[in-house]
Amino acid sequence: MRQILIFMLLSTMGFSQNCENSILDEILQNNDVNQYFQIALSLNIDELSYLNTCKSDASFTVFVPGNDVPNESVSTLLSLSSDANLIDYIEYYIYAGEVNSSNFIIGPLNMMDGNNSNIIVTASDDDIDITINQASITIQDICACNGVIHVINDLIWAPSSVNLHNYNNTIELYPNPIKH
Repeated sequence: MRQILIFMLLSTMGFSQNCENSILDEILQNNDVNQYFQIALSLNIDELSYLNTCKSDASFTVFVPGNDVPNESVSTLLSLSSDANLIDYIEYYIYAGEVNSSNFIIGPLNMMDGNNSNIIVTASDDDIDITINQASITIQDICACNGVIHVINDLIWAPSSVNLHNYNNTIELYPNPIKH
């Protein structure tokens, strides 16, 4: 209950464009971030305390699903929390270090959960597309006092985790009344 109250309180505050707020505050208040992902973060506020302080020299980069990611996909992630530790999924979105549009690292990033994600930059005549594990970065460089946030257009999955697209296709109910 306390975490929900904190989330509701944070969502009523305005968010800053001058890098004064922590990464966690910026994500929870940003209207471009998928609301179900915001809820997932608020449910893990204690485990993410390192993203909620401006008093450390550590900086982080967080890739967050935006509003163009279907709510059904992210809400399914929340339903998995009873089967697995939700923080294990969330930490795959966090990189310990600051990566912004002026210094994108092409290649693997070792995320907080210990798995690697892959940044790819492709350029055409009139467009540059930056992706992380095939999810395009749609909004870059939302600054915070302890790092930077990038909004992406899909969920990303660690190699060792269950992809929800696969998860939804493998569910079987027993007993199956169709089989005799």
